Amino acid sequence: MWINPVAGGNVLMQGDTVPVNPNNGRSTNLLFRAHHYDPDFPGFANRDLNPMGTIERTRPMNIVVNEFLAVSDTCCTDQAGENEDFIELMNLGNNRAVLSALFFTDDHEEPTKHRLGIRNQGMGANGFIGPMRPVLWADNDLDQGMNHLGFKLSSDGEFIGIYQATSYWDNYPRLHVLDSLSFDEQDDDLSYGQFPDGSNMWMQMLPSPGAPNFNAAEFSLLEPSDNTQIVIDENNVDTGFITFSWEDSWNFTDNEIVYHLDVSSNAIGDHDMDTTGTSVLVSYQEIIELMEENNVTTAYIDWTVYALDNAGTLEAENAPFSLIVNGENALASFEEELIPTQFALHQNYPNPFNPVTTLRYDLPENSMVTISIYDMLGREVNTIVNEVQDAGYKSVIWDAVNMYGQSLSAGIYLYQIKTEGFVQTKKMILLK
Repeated sequence: MWINPVAGGNVLMQGDTVPVNPNNGRSTNLLFRAHHYDPDFPGFANRDLNPMGTIERTRPMNIVVNEFLAVSDTCCTDQAGENEDFIELMNLGNNRAVLSALFFTDDHEEPTKHRLGIRNQGMGANGFIGPMRPVLWADNDLDQGMNHLGFKLSSDGEFIGIYQATSYWDNYPRLHVLDSLSFDEQDDDLSYGQFPDGSNMWMQMLPSPGAPNFNAAEFSLLEPSDNTQIVIDENNVDTGFITFSWEDSWNFTDNEIVYHLDVSSNAIGDHDMDTTGTSVLVSYQEIIELMEENNVTTAYIDWTVYALDNAGTLEAENAPFSLIVNGENALASFEEELIPTQFALHQNYPNPFNPVTTLRYDLPENSMVTISIYDMLGREVNTIVNEVQDAGYKSVIWDAVNMYGQSLSAGIYLYQIKTEGFVQTKKMILLK
């Protein structure tokens, strides 16, 4: 008996290997043909044997679970409008990935439990590229589409595995483990995900299927409501305030959240402020002074708030809001009275406060002004004004920090103004 290779082929003996280099993941068939010239076995001569195996793909992909939700009560609706568990994927590899080669399971002893049937859907390389972020619904309802898995996740904790079929032999897949994880008991409507995305740093978070993971909760702007109109006149210019307020955000770590208020106006300029509170007060007097400086009587204002921690930035979900301020009456009535007749230091507002308050004072003439903060032992903790200022109605915001930028503890503090020939001190209360 002897073996004659097919034209262009090789002679193979038992135990030999066949080098195969599939082009860009395409299937390659291995076909064996036997030639037998022994007269005792004439029936085998030139007979083609069935293909023994197919190499489908040899390059492992780098797809991972980026976020999952194991119990959905009130959130996360699929295309059928039902609240369902989900698994969000991320491709960390350098090549576009095809999802049809993937198996998903919640049982490590059954790695081929569910094969994804999305043959034409791919994932961009190097993280989330493009608008599509693959989300698979773990609802054990295959009739609702090919992005639904044949199992549900357990809130008591279990296993998630992603496997890739890198080859087939005798119609059985040879599997490569792409990602696997085990999780403990989960809370209702709170997902578990990587933050930042693809970082392998896992934490509990608000679900965001198909969107970037974020550590903080969404929040909304409150007041002034969108498209509010405010009229400043001679009756309220001395006592009125605009209160910018918003909901409190939160995160799942101990990171402090700082809110950045951003106010923009073509009429009176752009202004911003950072605070750890959920409101900022701006006096009507400040608005009128800005209008007078810019020679306008009406200001159209847009405002928004950002929540910042050391891991990211989140804008209020209903931002921006618009605001119209009409100061025509106040400007007409007090155009000559914008210069006060005497020095004065007014009570801070709000008082008590946490953590921001506004100190107002009057300057009848250009003056060198110093405003300092003291504790009840008379120790100076900060100087917030120390400069020559023009005459007018003035104000300064203090955010309850000392001269080193450190937050102060709750208590009673003194604030004092000094000018040439005028000194006045008042008390204020800081709450925590």
